Amino acid sequence: MVMTGIRTVLEFYDNLGEKGIRADIKYIPLPVLAELIQSTGKSLEKLGKEADVAQSVMRSCKHGRNVTLKSAEKVAAYFDEPILKLFKEGEDKGLSNKTIREHHVLLSSIFSTAVRWVVIFDNPCKRVDPPKVEYKESRYLDENEAAELFDALEGEPFKYAGLIQILVYTGMRRGELCGLSWVDVDFVNKRIYIHQSSLCLPKKGTFTSKTKTRKSTRTIAISDAAVEVLKEYKEWQDKIKAELGTYWKDSGRICTKEDGSPMHPDTLTSWFYKFVRRKSVPDVCVHSLRHTNASLMIAAGTPLKIVADRLGDSVQTASRVYIHQIQSADAVAADNIAEMLKRGRENRDKNKKTD
Repeated sequence: MVMTGIRTVLEFYDNLGEKGIRADIKYIPLPVLAELIQSTGKSLEKLGKEADVAQSVMRSCKHGRNVTLKSAEKVAAYFDEPILKLFKEGEDKGLSNKTIREHHVLLSSIFSTAVRWVVIFDNPCKRVDPPKVEYKESRYLDENEAAELFDALEGEPFKYAGLIQILVYTGMRRGELCGLSWVDVDFVNKRIYIHQSSLCLPKKGTFTSKTKTRKSTRTIAISDAAVEVLKEYKEWQDKIKAELGTYWKDSGRICTKEDGSPMHPDTLTSWFYKFVRRKSVPDVCVHSLRHTNASLMIAAGTPLKIVADRLGDSVQTASRVYIHQIQSADAVAADNIAEMLKRGRENRDKNKKTD
């Protein structure tokens, strides 16, 4: 009975990794679709409403980013074209090892509950090793590349450039920054209280939710440089607010649209994507700025526990995600110790000669 359960679980995992198992194969927009969207002369918001898809879907179509089959069908129907004339089908592959491991955790939890309720007598998942996950190294900027990024941001619209600087200084997630309000910033004590995120779903639009995990709710110290950027940003926003008068929708947010309502999280991502391609800066995304912050802290010798706390991650997650940076910092530390001992010996020898 036990062996049958183990065999069934193993077969299930094998099946999850096979081609054709996915029901969510993505469709990749072709350049002709971007041209069609541009030729309408309509805003992405209006096109989305007319095609019965979210504005973010139209934005993805315009910039060649993957969409679901359902979205691709609606967009193709709107333009009255065959779906394969506007999109190409993404690669049909099985679930990743990471996703299979997540299934393993869920199944194990279900079976453990069943054992506790005496529905079954053994948890077969305990005797099965889920597939190993090979974690890819996170993209990030080193200190020189980060300096180049800041130089490139000069002269760019402060509405976006200021926010990019804050992401580098704080390591916040994009949603956490978009969910941040001015009342969450303590300019006197130089601290930020992070307790919510701004998210977006196709039929729900932009909305506010709790942070990603319980540990993500945190208060972090910010540098003088970050304080200055935030103060400048508030002055800039207050000027816009005064100009609009009663037309300003006072959401209290730091990241806002032109009328003061909360900014769509994808707006910042889209701007940064175009900015990176306009400028001679490394090809990174908005989330890479979070990894950049962590990498710079680790390189500066910041204890991993503090790095994890500032990011709102566990030490285990931080050590796994930033393993390469930790190893590099470890090597530098080893070299520093060797150099200190070398100087110590040189000073000793010099003192002996003096005596």
